[in-house]
Amino acid sequence: MLEQFAREFQQLYPRAKLLAASSADLVKEKRRAFVARVTTGDWDPVILTRTAFERIAMSPAAQAG
Repeated sequence: MLEQFAREFQQLYPRAKLLAASSADLVKEKRRAFVARVTTGDWDPVILTRTAFERIAMSPAAQAG
């Protein structure tokens, strides 16, 4: 489903700089590198599965905010 959504997004917006990641891209040893790519890149959309999004930890302060 993620691949289909990313493909269709790219068809609609061919010049968009797209980053898509599944939960497999966010396994423990890859998670920090992916988050760094998100924060330092100039992405138009960042597309994640819900499961992948849930794997990204938030600080307690951000959760309370």
